[in-house]
Amino acid sequence: MGVTPMSDEEQNHPKEADAIPEDIVEIAEGYLDLIVGEETDTKADEQDLEEIKEEVEQWNRELESLDEDDELYAIGVEERDNLKRRIKERNQTEKRREQIRQELVERTASEFIARDQWLDTSVIKAITHELLGEAREEILVGEYRLPGAELDNKSLFTVSRNIRATASHANSPDERITNLWGSIDGTRQYPIVEVLFDSAELLGPSGIAEIIQDEDWDRRHIGDALGKVMDRQYHPYFKGEDSYTLSLVGEYVWKEFGPDVKKDSEESFSEEGGDEGGDKKPNSELTNFQDD
Repeated sequence: MGVTPMSDEEQNHPKEADAIPEDIVEIAEGYLDLIVGEETDTKADEQDLEEIKEEVEQWNRELESLDEDDELYAIGVEERDNLKRRIKERNQTEKRREQIRQELVERTASEFIARDQWLDTSVIKAITHELLGEAREEILVGEYRLPGAELDNKSLFTVSRNIRATASHANSPDERITNLWGSIDGTRQYPIVEVLFDSAELLGPSGIAEIIQDEDWDRRHIGDALGKVMDRQYHPYFKGEDSYTLSLVGEYVWKEFGPDVKKDSEESFSEEGGDEGGDKKPNSELTNFQDD
């Protein structure tokens, strides 16, 4: 005996989601509502969805044993269809989240300019959450805190390009970001970036040297290493008054390519039967530094 399908044709032809707004502030607000405001445990959420699907199948099996004229059949169909609607609503919400996220990333990568509506608090929070995993009220780039910094045309260009490049890499690999990591990994910049990532406050060369604690890596060496890169268009630091932390792009590349990512990759390789032998040292070893 066949089971009567849902009468709601939207199950197979779901209604199109509302159009994505054009205004970047509205996009950011939608992002914060749908993604930040409704953050859940992804694994638990997926497990819950699988349980709902299993319950649908259980109802289908029950309905197969009933006659369509049976009152219990109608009750079972109602319960099953309610569950199917919950699944459809979940799928539509997830689709909407991805559309909003993708629009935010693409618009930031192609249109961000450090002024006007792009410095709205909602936009800053959405961008930092997407790129750094945490909604913040400011973006740090070079010597500038956004919003609030006074930018001439040159600094406006550089700051905007840094943020665009980072968003671009979040969408698909961008050589500006991969090249930046290449200028950090295995060079004198690596331990500085590592220390600043782990520090809750801005540090000067002396403070960085205290943490590194290496006789060949003193305040002067660290100051020289920092000075080498500060004039580059893309570098990992924010500079305050004689002290440093990571900029948005610096924090992004560390989270994207740093030791935690390498460790996960190596563990995955080992689980797949890769070579676990050898005594190769990580690129972060001070003795392996190259001049940048």
